[in-house]
Amino acid sequence: MKFNNYEIKFETSVYIADGSTYIGALICEDGEVVDYYGDVTTCIPFGADDGEIILDTNNCGELIKEMIKQKLIEKTGDTVPSGYCTYPIAKTTEKFKNELVA
Repeated sequence: MKFNNYEIKFETSVYIADGSTYIGALICEDGEVVDYYGDVTTCIPFGADDGEIILDTNNCGELIKEMIKQKLIEKTGDTVPSGYCTYPIAKTTEKFKNELVA
């Protein structure tokens, strides 16, 4: 996906703490990863349903908005509190899974 003049792809993994999904954003040039952009998700153990992710709106808020606009992720309408913040819960779409994972 294009974002702020960057070509962005994503890497996925799991958080060791609870096995939930991690998504990181990578900057690419000509299809090759050249730098790290930021974390799209954060780990807050709360008993997520399968496939749910917690969006790190503190660090990648504008990228997350664009991902929603491009239908790569969909908010569930639920949130989870942590400290002074409340984080939205979302799920990735088939478009995300099929097109943009590095």
